[in-house]
Amino acid sequence: MKKELELKHVAPYLPYYLEAINEDKEIKCVRWGIQTYTKRHVGLNFLLIKQDNDFKPLLRPMSDLFKNIEHQGKKVNVAELIVNWDDDLEMSREETGNKAIWDDDQECFLRFNIRTDRKHDNFVNGLRYWIVEILFEYHFDVFGLIEKGLAEPIKS
Repeated sequence: MKKELELKHVAPYLPYYLEAINEDKEIKCVRWGIQTYTKRHVGLNFLLIKQDNDFKPLLRPMSDLFKNIEHQGKKVNVAELIVNWDDDLEMSREETGNKAIWDDDQECFLRFNIRTDRKHDNFVNGLRYWIVEILFEYHFDVFGLIEKGLAEPIKS
């Protein structure tokens, strides 16, 4: 079964000015939003896509989660941002070299191994929703689309 890019993979990124690369290797901003709304009609801004393979979203590999990245002209470490947002969280580096974020009950709820082996599309299951929103805002590839050839990595 061939994997295809679906709306469920792209939709969570749309409020955060997702960029995509087209078949001509031109980077375009995919701006989607509601222009008008009435009981009978919703007017939308949308990018006309001729075929499913016309574009690939530009996403960050999960390996960038603990790195300083540039986002909208500013340097940010998203893992530190997550930890600083919630006093119950702390970030650690395990002896194996894996990095993880822990809550105050020493329950690991976001673990990242540099050689991520994601066998399922449910990576975000079990994460706090506000963390998932941050991952979408900073364009992290939570669905493993880069590995599947359905997205291109953002060059850091």
